[in-house]
Amino acid sequence: MAARGQAARWLARVRGVSHRGAMRRMMRLGLVGVVLMGGAAPVPPDAACGPAIQAAEQARHTAPGLLGAIGLVESGRMDRRAGRRAPWPWTVTAEGVGTFYPTKAAAMEAAAALQARGVASVDVGCMQVNLLAHPGAFRSMNEAFEPAANALYAARFLTSLYARLGNWPAAAAGYHSLTPALGAKYGQLIAAVWSGAPLPIMALPGGAEVVSFPGGGQLRLVRDLVDGHGRVSGYLSGP
Repeated sequence: MAARGQAARWLARVRGVSHRGAMRRMMRLGLVGVVLMGGAAPVPPDAACGPAIQAAEQARHTAPGLLGAIGLVESGRMDRRAGRRAPWPWTVTAEGVGTFYPTKAAAMEAAAALQARGVASVDVGCMQVNLLAHPGAFRSMNEAFEPAANALYAARFLTSLYARLGNWPAAAAGYHSLTPALGAKYGQLIAAVWSGAPLPIMALPGGAEVVSFPGGGQLRLVRDLVDGHGRVSGYLSGP
């Protein structure tokens, strides 16, 4: 309310109208919402990737929904409160192990630590962009974990694959690997999720989950970081 009053007084001085009249004018113009945005609650992590992916799809004119399907497979994490799975922006994968970190700072620190000890192949963010394969993708580690920047780079890469390979299913397989033996099953999984099929998940004892390739395939372990200790929470598909 204080912010509304200050803005109204400012508008009143500029327009030469009463404080009450300024408030009414602000309401008509929607300026109260703008003033109050600074105090808005931050976007929760499980809701950060989706809008960024949709915006990137529109900006780069990728096939509708395809980038979202890739993001869901690459970093999808179950939100048990909402009862749905969504890409998680603070995901880091290296040496065959992916981890969902609770904060951006923790994910950045983990990725930097991996690089510091010589691990070059590190997947980061909503779309799990590989920092070894795409060394010029981001200006900083901070940008790499920004959902908008991460999704936009992934969309650009997917578009380049489409231009090279001639169709979106092939581009989706190439997002994982241009080696046919590695990309084919991934492409089949993406195609299924893209068509609206749920991720093929099998629950394991202890709360772990398996997301499997069509026809079988290897799995990549994913953990949550809880109080500094890894806790198995699920799996992502991967060679």
